[in-house]
Amino acid sequence: MATLEVAGKRSPRFEMHGEYAGWSQEILPGQTGTLHLTLDPTVHDHGREQPVVQGAYIYSNDAQAPRALVKIIARIER
Repeated sequence: MATLEVAGKRSPRFEMHGEYAGWSQEILPGQTGTLHLTLDPTVHDHGREQPVVQGAYIYSNDAQAPRALVKIIARIER
């Protein structure tokens, strides 16, 4: 799951493999936002030998880079 927060406004909760064409948030030059990624280890349980990867694409109107991937790689220890 992922949400984006910019200027105190939080996006809807995005689930894995979802399409959210109806939602957008403008981030102005110099403005920052916070991307919240939630990992559910019961869904992503690959054991100790394999890392868990969670990511989200951020789309923009930048002609040079219209899509950026944010990826978190973790190893769950019990």
